This record gives sequence, C-alpha cells and structure tokens, in this order.
Amino acid sequence: MSQADLVQFAGLSLITAGLSPLLAESSTAAEVVTEKSSMKSSILDRFEVAELIGRYADSLNHRDWDRYTDCWIEEGVFKQTIANQDEAPQDQVTTIERPISLEARGRDAIVKLVSAYKNYKWSFQLPTGIVVTMNGETEAQIRHVLYIRTNSLTLLGICYDRATKGKDGVWRLSQRDYRPSYFERSAAPGILCRELPDPQYRHMP
Repeated sequence: MSQADLVQFAGLSLITAGLSPLLAESSTAAEVVTEKSSMKSSILDRFEVAELIGRYADSLNHRDWDRYTDCWIEEGVFKQTIANQDEAPQDQVTTIERPISLEARGRDAIVKLVSAYKNYKWSFQLPTGIVVTMNGETEAQIRHVLYIRTNSLTLLGICYDRATKGKDGVWRLSQRDYRPSYFERSAAPGILCRELPDPQYRHMP
C-alpha cells in the first residue's frame, strides 16, 4: 500500500470512528421516541378502558339502549354469579325476591336480559374502585365495585370484566361476571323526583 493510500485509509478510519457514537446516539434517541410513544398509547388505552365502565353505567342509567348495546362485542358474555347457590344460571330475571345467577351469551341476548331494568320505576348503577390490567394492545381485564339501587332492591358486589379493542379503535366489553356480596329486597322510602329516560340528556346542560 502506498503512502497516499495509507493516508486515505487513516482518514476514513477517523471519520468512521467519529460517526459511530453519533449513529449509536441516533439509534438510542429513536428507541426513546418509540418507547415514549408506546407509553402514551398504553396510558390512553387504560383511560379508554376505564371510561368504558363509565360509558356502560351512563348508558344504562339513562336507559339509552343503543349506546348500551355498543358497549359490547357481538360475542359478549354476561354473568351474574351468586356464590352460595347451586342453581343453574337463568337467561332472564324470574324473581326479585332473592338474588339469582344469570347468564346471557351474545350481544342481543345480553341486551334482552339487561333491558329488564326498564321495569323498575328508577334504577342506577354506580361503579367505583376501577382497576385496569392491560393484557397486550387489544385485551384488558377490569375489576370494580358495583352498587346497584332500584326502587325495590339493592345489590352490592364486584364486577370482573374483560374488554377488547376493536378494529375501529373502540374498547368494548367481551365478558362481565358480576358477583354480588349483598342483596336487599326493600322498597325505597323516598320520593321520585325525575323519570328516565330523558331523550335530551346528551345535550345537558
């Protein structure tokens, strides 16, 4: 190798050596951006999963059956499990004198079962203590306390839910297992001040 070739080779080596840290730094910066983007996506998904529980209760409390239906995937499963009973679950509410296990498979069957709430003069579901566990980018588990109060009964228990993110980017329930710990059959002693549904509720205030 001639002296000129040696000089050229040495120069290229120095340039390469000088670029290496910059290339490594660039790669690290790209990884950081990707990680931050992934973190933001995860936080947003957690928020939307928790919001699903609020959307579920809000649509049910307002007896908005179209919005309630959209809280479920087509193959959803709804269960109400009474732990100290051996009876097979029913696909409809046959009594409100005591708690019974219920099960409905498929969105239409779920809506048919749950729409029995319209038989009460008033009814409210109050979810609280929502805990979300992400199982990947499109699956999540949720548990929360659910207090149900109507004009004639009270239920207090915990929901164990699963949710799926659809191709449209919307989270919906795929499964709910409501496990009440307390049931009370008693008429509410107060005065009814407002009747629902109210078609204008989404435009308030």
